[in-house]
Amino acid sequence: MSSLIVEVCSSSDRWTLDFANEESLRFVLQRLDTHGIVVLKRATEHSPTETQAEYNKFITALLRVARDGAFRVSLCKAFEFVANAELQHGRSPDWEELGKEPDITGFGCYHLGGRADENWRVTYDTALRGKPTNRLSIVDACGGDIVLFNGWLARSSPSPTFQDGKAVVVHYIWNGYKK
Repeated sequence: MSSLIVEVCSSSDRWTLDFANEESLRFVLQRLDTHGIVVLKRATEHSPTETQAEYNKFITALLRVARDGAFRVSLCKAFEFVANAELQHGRSPDWEELGKEPDITGFGCYHLGGRADENWRVTYDTALRGKPTNRLSIVDACGGDIVLFNGWLARSSPSPTFQDGKAVVVHYIWNGYKK
């Protein structure tokens, strides 16, 4: 079996965790729930495909322990992003309902393409579950990283800082979520 050891970043904190360990997975899910966004370093392909992103071993491990493990893919699509483009911000239309849920109900991933020395930038509103404040925080990531974000988080699309780049965006929703 391939290794499930991964470096996880959230805010300015970093940990090396074993995703074969349920305690590590619950820790990451808790950070995602409280901070809205985490980065898994070197956790995806440098030229990710939709199939590789959807069945990524780290995300699959997280899905097994999130709620009852019953999540479905609601979006899986590869996009080309323009280098240093003006960041487009968005949020799930159901963000208020998702934010009221006691556990993670929906989340997404940016599987960032490119080499490990090629940087990407994502911004998010520091209000987290609240109404947008336009006070933004920056997440720096690299090619081969996965940026995970909670469904209620107001965030930007990823933007490569080196040259145009490809990323695969995957959204997951819990099967028990009823709008």
